[in-house]
Amino acid sequence: MSVNIYLVTGMSGAGKTTVEQAFEDLGYFVIDNLPPTFIPKFADVLQHSTEEQNVVLMMDFKYNRVSDLLVAINDLRERPWLKTQIIFLDANLDVLLGRYKESRRRHPLARPNTSLTKTIQRERDLIAPLKQMADLKIDTSLLTSKQLRKKFLDLFENNTEVDRFLVNFMSFGFKHGIPMDADYVVDVRFLPNPFYDPVLRVKTGLEEDVSDYVFAKSESIEFFDRTGDYLAYLIPKYREEGRSQVTIAIGCTGGQHRSVAIAEKLKEYFAKAYQTYSIHRDMDRNQHIVSTHQLD
Repeated sequence: MSVNIYLVTGMSGAGKTTVEQAFEDLGYFVIDNLPPTFIPKFADVLQHSTEEQNVVLMMDFKYNRVSDLLVAINDLRERPWLKTQIIFLDANLDVLLGRYKESRRRHPLARPNTSLTKTIQRERDLIAPLKQMADLKIDTSLLTSKQLRKKFLDLFENNTEVDRFLVNFMSFGFKHGIPMDADYVVDVRFLPNPFYDPVLRVKTGLEEDVSDYVFAKSESIEFFDRTGDYLAYLIPKYREEGRSQVTIAIGCTGGQHRSVAIAEKLKEYFAKAYQTYSIHRDMDRNQHIVSTHQLD
């Protein structure tokens, strides 16, 4: 019998509601804002279960104190029979301001005569210790609700091993900006560009003929082999630092063809050694089908 507790926290407006719904759809037992002083006692109850338990604790700080949660986390991590993972959701200031403006919701830490900008910064300062100790940090600034939901469904479906090292391969377009949560950035703009083929222009790097086009040149194959060798050396270094994940960002001009094809190949290449995941940040953006759903 194993007990896994996933504690989800982060900035208000960064996507906690989306993540909560994803966990619920996966059949995880989700509890919203259990008082931190109750968490160790709740864990004691789980210890006596005869079945595997996967519990998600959603936490914000409208009524709870960060200091109490830090005490509870330290308590949980002293229990050898319990696996605890902290998941921290973040987004940049401009994105959070835009989400609150669009939703017209009140920030949970709002005070009279205090601007939303100052409120967001106060929350960021307040929960900084949690971000520092988080096992999994996800920046949702450029993720749609659909993309964030898919990420969690892919990561946690039938997954009970919270200590498996995760390697993210993220494709992106340089014209849309470098991902904030990238640990290492690979530039593939020098590779053959399917954009200039009228047939391939409307397709993506997920399609076989586009991928074949990218890898048709010997320089593409040589680049992939050399990049794979270097990442095989680099990725374990992140793991040795005690990291639970690393994000390798692969960028082309628009994020639709070359970067997508390379990211998928790298994901497959490293799948035997690590838990790998791919997300294509700008692929839908370029096809003009980006979801308009906002994160909550």
